[in-house]
Amino acid sequence: MHAEEDIFQNAFDALQSTHNGITTDQLRSLEILAHDRDFGGKLVESKILPKLLKIARSNAISDDRKSAFRILGSSLWNNEAALANVNEINLISELLDALKLEGDDDVTASLIFSLSAITVKQGGFKHFIDRGGSQLLREAFASKDAEVKGKCATFVEDNYPLHREVGGVPQEISSWCHLFQKQILERPTSICADRILTALMFPLFYSQHV
Repeated sequence: MHAEEDIFQNAFDALQSTHNGITTDQLRSLEILAHDRDFGGKLVESKILPKLLKIARSNAISDDRKSAFRILGSSLWNNEAALANVNEINLISELLDALKLEGDDDVTASLIFSLSAITVKQGGFKHFIDRGGSQLLREAFASKDAEVKGKCATFVEDNYPLHREVGGVPQEISSWCHLFQKQILERPTSICADRILTALMFPLFYSQHV
C-alpha cells in the first residue's frame, strides 16, 4: 500500500506542478489508482480538476487525453464523496464542449465514460439533456467507431429509462430507438451489435407505451 501511495503522490505532485508537468507514465499510474476512493477524491478537488480537464481537452498526445478522461471517470464512479465535491453543471458543460471538438475515437469513448460517471449525480442528467447532450451523443454515435457506438448504447441503457420523467427524454428515447434500429439493420454483425440490442430493449418497449 505504501508503494501505491508513493506512486500516487509523485504523480499527483506532477499534476499540480506548473513547471515540469506530468508524464504519460504518471497519467497511466493515476488512471489505475483513481479507482481507489481516497485517491479518486483527491483527483477531483477544486484545485486539481481544472488541471486534469486541461490535459483532457487540449493535450497534444491523444493517449494522454484518453487517460485524463478515464482518470476523471474512475475518480467519480461510485464515489459519493468525490461526486459531492464536484459542480455537475460546470463539469457536464466542459465535457460536452470537449465532445464537440474531440476527433480521436478512443478519446471520445473515454470522454463518454466520464459523462456516465457525472450524470448520475442528482440533476446531472437533466443538465445533460438541457445542454443538448443527447444530440451531441447521437452525432458521435453516427460518426465514430464501434467502441464509441457501444459506449453510447451503454450510456442510453444506463440513463434514459431511469430519467424518463425529465422533459424531452421520451422524445429522445424515440430518437435513439430509431437510430439503434437503423444501425442493427445496416450492420447486424457489428462488434457493438450486442450492446445496441441490449440498450434497445427497454427504450423500444417504453416508446411503444407512451
